[in-house]
Amino acid sequence: MREHHMEHNDLIIVCGDPIKDVYLKECVDEKDKIRTEEIIIRPGGALNVLENIASIIGIESLWFEPREIPQDLYTIIRPSMVGREIFLTEQSKKTKHYVESNIDIESAIQYFEKEFDRTGLVLADYNKGMLNRSDLFYDDVQYEFDFCIVDSKYRSVNINLFKTSKVKIWHATNQEYCSEFAKNFDWVFHTNAEQPVVLKKNNKAIATLEVPQTQINNTCGAGDTFTASIASFLLRKVEEINEETLKQAAQFAIDCCQEVIKEPYTAITTAKL
Repeated sequence: MREHHMEHNDLIIVCGDPIKDVYLKECVDEKDKIRTEEIIIRPGGALNVLENIASIIGIESLWFEPREIPQDLYTIIRPSMVGREIFLTEQSKKTKHYVESNIDIESAIQYFEKEFDRTGLVLADYNKGMLNRSDLFYDDVQYEFDFCIVDSKYRSVNINLFKTSKVKIWHATNQEYCSEFAKNFDWVFHTNAEQPVVLKKNNKAIATLEVPQTQINNTCGAGDTFTASIASFLLRKVEEINEETLKQAAQFAIDCCQEVIKEPYTAITTAKL
């Protein structure tokens, strides 16, 4: 739990599947066999979104659900694998990894016992169970957030979580985009690696933003940085969400991503708002 900072009367809540990105730094021994020399662990998934937002706006206006991570979920990255392939451990492959867990958005709001000038909700969904329950558990979410941005890789998020948000935004990447699922949102940011970012409304492209051809070292977690940067900008720099302010948010997010993809491991932007 984080206490609110008096300078900004705002609050952003991050919910999702906590993951740890585990990098195996490798070497070749005298027998030409690949050995693990060092293990580097970085926050991934919803944790990476959280850390990026914390870096951009500070921790005072943040709340993370779940407050206690039920168990560790790992993504293993081995440089020796062709194309730096990412795979999950056997335990991590379970699509219902967090099925017994829950989030409590209403308690997060009630904890502060005050009214905010602006609130945002970020749902970082990796189809591991935290945001996927299909029962009536989420029907009690009544708080009206100013905006919600959803990063749902498998389009598996329970839409009841953001039904009361004033503005609903989806960050879709590459082939994840689905015109039917997009109908649940007012706006969509469609990203695809180094390709231009496309802002969509009613399944139509209304703006395109070019992405610099930055030398890439590692793209793991860049999508999380994009989502976090959009959310932070909308919370701190925008009074009315429209095409122009969303393009401004996207440009900020693009700039943040250019920084993290230069790093060898999942990284956190140093940008500030």
